[in-house]
Amino acid sequence: MSALYVMRYVGQAGQGAASLYIGRGVILGIDTGACVYRGTYTEQGGRLDGDVRIIAPKTGGSLVTGDFLGPSQSIKVGAALPADFYNGTTQVIFVGQKAVQVEFEKIGDIP
Repeated sequence: MSALYVMRYVGQAGQGAASLYIGRGVILGIDTGACVYRGTYTEQGGRLDGDVRIIAPKTGGSLVTGDFLGPSQSIKVGAALPADFYNGTTQVIFVGQKAVQVEFEKIGDIP
């Protein structure tokens, strides 16, 4: 599963995109607002369960949920996705307590 993905997302206050590495139990990425994604995941029963934090840049920033993160603050992201999460269908993740619609596209495998 080690690969690079594009994640496009829509929330209550806007939309954006991110580039994520997902593999070997690790999730790591950056989005168009300069927020960093760091976390882990486990695979079980045909599902991928992620435990990720979005970390704001040193200047802080607004999220598509409408929330604002101060400089270097973070917020928890919860994701329970099907193993084929990059199949082109819209998935739901929770940023804090707010739902965000996401779509993943696999760019390529990373050995």
